[in-house]
Amino acid sequence: MKLIMDQFFDVLVVGTGIAGLSAAIESAQKGCKTVLVASTHLFSGSSFYPGTWGFGLVGPADEEDIEDMVATIDRVGCGIADPKMARTFVSNINASIEHLRQMGCQIRKASQGSEREYIPCFDHKHRNWNGLEGVPMRKIFTELLTKHNV
Repeated sequence: MKLIMDQFFDVLVVGTGIAGLSAAIESAQKGCKTVLVASTHLFSGSSFYPGTWGFGLVGPADEEDIEDMVATIDRVGCGIADPKMARTFVSNINASIEHLRQMGCQIRKASQGSEREYIPCFDHKHRNWNGLEGVPMRKIFTELLTKHNV
């Protein structure tokens, strides 16, 4: 069997959750010819689970909360989580949430920050809770993927 390549790309992104879609859009915005591959369909993975209204993202409440959140990730992961990766995630998640908001994603904030429902199942306290609404997020990502020819 002989395969003939008729398309070439600079970047291959595997996965169509928020991370994969964001990576594809960022690479295309930087001028790379980008292709996005999904195992099922566009907007898949836990980011777009059909049984929920959206996707919750939690970051540290403030700079003083970073160390506690990193320690919580380590505790929940039973010491398996990579400490550098956990610190990178915790230190950058709030800026990433703000980036999604600037892209036009609608973000819900906790109406009653003291309510238990705004504490993730793995955590022990309230933090910077943000809910990304699925339907508007699909629309924005579709527009950006189309605009940048991903």
